[in-house]
Amino acid sequence: MRLSLRWKLILGSVLVEIVMLSVLVTNSLRINQAHLLQLANIRLGEVSVLLNASVGPSMAQQDYAAINDVFRVSRRKEGIVYFLLFDQRRRLIAADGWEGAAPRKSGDVRIAASENRLDARIPIVLAGQVYGELLFGVSTAFIQDARNRLLRESVLIAAAEVLISFIVIALMGTWLTRNLKQLEISANAIFRGEYGTRVSHTGDDEIGVVGRTLNQMSAQLAHEMEALRHSEQQQRETASRLQSVLDAASEVSIVATDTKGLITMFNRGAEKMLGYRAEECVGALTPLVFHDAAELARRSGELSAECGRPVRNIEIFTSKALLHGSETQNWAYLRKDGTRLHVSLVVTAVRDQHAEISGYLGIARDITLQIEAQLALSQLNEELETRVLQRTSELEQANRDLAGAMDNLQIAQAELIRTEKLSALGTIVAVVAHELNTPIGNCLTVASTLHDKTMEVGQAFDQGNLRRSGLTEYIRDTRTGAEILLRGLNRSSELVNNFKQVAVDQTTDQRRQFDLLTVVNDVVALLSPTLRKLPYRLIMQVPDAIRMDSYPGPLEQVITNLVNNAITHAFDGKDEGTMTLCAARVAADMVRIEFADDGIGIEADHLSKIFDPFYTTKLGRGGTGLGLNIVHNIVKKMLGGKLDVESIYGKGTLFTIYLPLRAPE
Repeated sequence: MRLSLRWKLILGSVLVEIVMLSVLVTNSLRINQAHLLQLANIRLGEVSVLLNASVGPSMAQQDYAAINDVFRVSRRKEGIVYFLLFDQRRRLIAADGWEGAAPRKSGDVRIAASENRLDARIPIVLAGQVYGELLFGVSTAFIQDARNRLLRESVLIAAAEVLISFIVIALMGTWLTRNLKQLEISANAIFRGEYGTRVSHTGDDEIGVVGRTLNQMSAQLAHEMEALRHSEQQQRETASRLQSVLDAASEVSIVATDTKGLITMFNRGAEKMLGYRAEECVGALTPLVFHDAAELARRSGELSAECGRPVRNIEIFTSKALLHGSETQNWAYLRKDGTRLHVSLVVTAVRDQHAEISGYLGIARDITLQIEAQLALSQLNEELETRVLQRTSELEQANRDLAGAMDNLQIAQAELIRTEKLSALGTIVAVVAHELNTPIGNCLTVASTLHDKTMEVGQAFDQGNLRRSGLTEYIRDTRTGAEILLRGLNRSSELVNNFKQVAVDQTTDQRRQFDLLTVVNDVVALLSPTLRKLPYRLIMQVPDAIRMDSYPGPLEQVITNLVNNAITHAFDGKDEGTMTLCAARVAADMVRIEFADDGIGIEADHLSKIFDPFYTTKLGRGGTGLGLNIVHNIVKKMLGGKLDVESIYGKGTLFTIYLPLRAPE
């Protein structure tokens, strides 16, 4: 029969009470009947010890015959009236001297009070273990009266005390077992994984301490289990992603091994590349089976010589990876069917969280096609080298011919540029000649008239017919003619001087200091006769006092070419147009010259080509394609400047030139 903790506490307390009451009764008997009670107790104690010592071993060995012998001897010598012996389950196992039917259980024992004996109940204990209970009666006729009176009083007191103790202990046991039951229920719930369970009793007593501790443990377990579930979920996701990546890398062989070289992972790419199934390799093979024995032996010899010790088996792949973290080496793989393929194998040492080597990872890429391509390329290179050697002389001759053609082309280009310059100069000469024709013609007419007048006056003077009025008229006509002659000759001189300066500048490329406005005026003066015949205007906005140390001739040619280019291309199909030439200093050593027109503009497709040599939209209609190319080369190379162009088709074009005030040497 399994007793609960409550009943164990109750029974233990009652037994303690009984023992204490027995002691009190015995002490009372000793006080009231000092001598007699002392003798009886001494006798009773001695008999109890003897009986326990005599009966205990026999009871432990279940030797009931020996127990009966002890009872018979004890009754004869010790004055014992009867014996009742019960086992641990309170069942009767031996009796002697009992009057009437012997009780079957200790609870059934009813001992009638007798004036002639003292009854005792003792546990049979051996080596600290209780084996049963012994009831016996000792003859006490000489103290019967005193014992009976004291016994009655003691029994009443003991009964009341036992009853009160039973009630109090039962209540305490109920409270204790109820809280313990709650702790048990909570602990079982936590064991089942219900980590939200909480113990309600958390006072300052021991049960409360256990309850708080259990609540803390439940909360900690809940937190740890949540973290564990999260970690497991992350690990599953990571493993799933890693497996997906490994399976997706079907063109790459990925093989993982432990530190001894035994394969632990074999992806689909490895299955495809080597012809083995993962089930055949994982936990059963090493990567050595995929390699040529002769190649392994050769590599082993190289590594052994390099390391100064024998390098064999899996170390052939891992020795370098251990030193440098990874190694890349070209190998020949042997497939399961015996065929070969060339691979580039990268072996990497894998370390755990403690930085200890936990295995190796080999990633191989099929480079068979690359090797074959390299071989084919090598053969092709040899063939090409042969062909190159055969055609070197031909190419050298072609290069010489090409160099000659390039020289001729450069000479032709220079000649075209010179011709362009001379053509421009010839145009200026024609214009100047035309312009000189008018003042010279006027001068000739005036001179002829003056000559005739002088002849008439001379004749009149010789004949003596010269009158004052005739002389006055002659002087007036002579003065008027002289003024006309001076104006004509001054105009002719100005044209000649301008032409001479421009001609010298454009034909000699002489560097000198000059005023920008003066150079522009010279060019405009030479272009004015041409412009007067056309419906186009040239507006000049050039400030004074911009001194330059540069090449005026090339600069004049730039301005002339820009004006001529506008006249030729900008106003095609237009009855009128305006050109603007502006200049301004933009820095202490820099001047900006802008030439704009409101003509038809330049199409976007042509804008990037206008400075190319021989590029023209009027080929065969007077355009050589060198005008703007000459402008570009002069500005960039000779004058050390920068040339930009902007154009909106249908609205006009703007050329912007940035020139240093001092041209580069």
